[in-house]
This record gives sequence, structure tokens and C-alpha cells, in this order.
Amino acid sequence: MQGHLPRPSWDAGSAFYSKNSKTGFRVNDAAVTYCLDAIGAVPFGGKSTFCVCEYGSADGGVSLLLMKQLLDFLRKTHGNGFDVEILYEDLPTNDFASLFKLLAGVVQGQAASYLTEHSDVYVKAVGTSFFQQCVPRASLHFGYSCNAMQWLTKKPCNLTDALIHLCSEEKEQLQLYRQQAASDWQLIIEQRAKEMKTGGQLVLVIPGVDGDGQFSGNTKRIKYSVQERLARYWMALCTEGIINKAEFENTNVVIYARTIQESTAPFKNTHSSSLDFQLIAATTTVINCPFHDQWLSDGDDDDLAAARVHASEFVNMIRPWLTDILLSGLSSSRSKVEKNAIIEIFYRRYEEEVASSPRHHGYDYVQVMLQIAKV
Repeated sequence: MQGHLPRPSWDAGSAFYSKNSKTGFRVNDAAVTYCLDAIGAVPFGGKSTFCVCEYGSADGGVSLLLMKQLLDFLRKTHGNGFDVEILYEDLPTNDFASLFKLLAGVVQGQAASYLTEHSDVYVKAVGTSFFQQCVPRASLHFGYSCNAMQWLTKKPCNLTDALIHLCSEEKEQLQLYRQQAASDWQLIIEQRAKEMKTGGQLVLVIPGVDGDGQFSGNTKRIKYSVQERLARYWMALCTEGIINKAEFENTNVVIYARTIQESTAPFKNTHSSSLDFQLIAATTTVINCPFHDQWLSDGDDDDLAAARVHASEFVNMIRPWLTDILLSGLSSSRSKVEKNAIIEIFYRRYEEEVASSPRHHGYDYVQVMLQIAKV
């Protein structure tokens, strides 16, 4: 069971994903306290191998600094007389080439490799979906995931009025997404229960919907919703006849952003209590878009050239996860060249709007953060 996740649409080994994930770095920064608290609570004598797994790691570049901080903490707390194994889990189609190039310093990311400062650290890639058991039973001390577990195992149905469930008003379709998400979330938690040692800890950071109805790309402090704008420009291509209605309806971001109630539900029902998981903490937080913050701080609305550069960098943040979704929505009868041309029209139009009013566009992340212990 692979999950309905997008495939990389960039050159393998280029670290394109992490180089264009500025907000992701902020999310990891916000998760550090959770992670340090979790690792500090893990019973460990400092003599065996301490095993860590990052689920949905992509190219690993976004979490490099966080992993360094965790290694710093482990060495300070338990000394140097033990090995650390770090597992990076993702699909077989993932850009693992970039992961190892970043760790070796062959490709320069936004953070330095922790291997330059820490010895006795052994890194492995795991090409197994997190909807399955990824590692041997009771082998993990600490598991971490950031913005990966929103993806679903399959598309419940086509969303006929939107690209993403958060913007849809089709009640029956939304209910199918809600049911699929609940089932998939339960499955994810069950698989992690197999993998964790007694006393081990998980920190899971997932896209959420907060108490004010805010979600990633749609917060009150920023005028325009990213998710609404993406759907609007894709629909415009349909209205103009560049794509057809079936292609629009077939283009869906197959994720589900959970409320904190939905996120914590598996830990409150009788079935999950048999998994020996205890929910330690659960919060919802908003992470400001760094592109938006930077423009408000340093940008000049009258400098069109700077606005265009800003818009290009902003849209590049969206490309890594959206491009394959758009391509897969287009008819198989279209050539690769034709598909790519359509995608570039879509991105160019959105870039032009962002460049025309940078201060009104941004992609804040709304996150649910969970800390869970195996008891």
C-alpha cells in the first residue's frame, strides 16, 4: 500500500524539494521543543543503538538542523559510547539521491550535514510506505514526521468543485474524504505501535484546521487563500477550453487536514488503548509564511522586478508537491510536452497575480503537533 502521494517532478539529486521549502524549516524549528522533550523521556542507558526514524522524509534537507539538535542532546545526555541509527522513510519513488548528497555535502542545502560534527551515526533509507510497518517490531526509540501523514491511501472520490477538500462544498464527497482519512489515520497509528519500543516516543506534525477554521494557505492575516487561488486558476483553464471538465474534476490533492479532535481520536477509543499508546500533548499552531513576512519587512510594492523574483520563489514552494498532481489530472492522451506547457501556463498566471500584490499572498501553515508515548 503506497498511498496516493505525488512523485518527484524534479531532477533527482538536486535537493529541489528542501531548497524550496522555507516554511518547512520554520515548522521543524517549532517542533524542536516537542522532539527534545520526547527524546528526553525515552528510557535509554547509553549503551545500545539509539534508533530514530523520520517518516515521509522527502530529501531529508528540511530536518537536517532538527536532527543535529537531537544528536547534540543525545550526546550531551548520554555521552559518546553508543551508536545512533537514523532511518529516512519515504516511497520507493522518493528522491533519496538528494538525501545522501546532502548528508555527504555533495549538494549544499539550507542547513549543514550533521555528519560533519557527529560520528557513530548511521543513516539508512527505507523505501516502504508509512501505511505499512516500515521497521522491525519494537526497534524504534523515537519517530518523527512533519507534513507527510495528511496523504491518503487512495482517492475516495473526485472533488468536482475544488482541488482540495478544504475548499469543497460537496457534502457527500467531503464525507467520503472524512471516512477515508479516519481509516487511514487509524492504520498509520497501528503501524507505528508495532515499531516503537516500550517507552519510545513519537512526534507527529500534520496539517490541521484550527478552532478559527484556518488551514494551511488560508489564514485570516493574509488576504488571499492559496488553495482557493489554485482552484480558480485551474478552473479558468477549464473555462477557456485549455483543459476539459473531466480533467478539472480528476485533479485532486488527495490529502486530509485534520482538526485536533480528529487527530487525537485514535488515542481515545477502546481499540487504540490496546496499542499501548498514550497521548502526551496535542496543540494547534500557525507558522507564518517566511515569504510573506520577508516582503512585509523588506519588500517594495513599486519594485516590479523584485516582486517578480519574490513571486517566482513563492510559487516554487508550491511546485514540489503540486506539479505531479496537476500532471496526473490531465488526460493520458496528451503528450508530455503538452502537459508541461499547460502546467507552466497555470503557474505563470499565479505568479503574475502574486507579483502584482505580494503583500496579499502568503502560505501560512496550520499545524497539529502531537507527542505520543508507547507505554
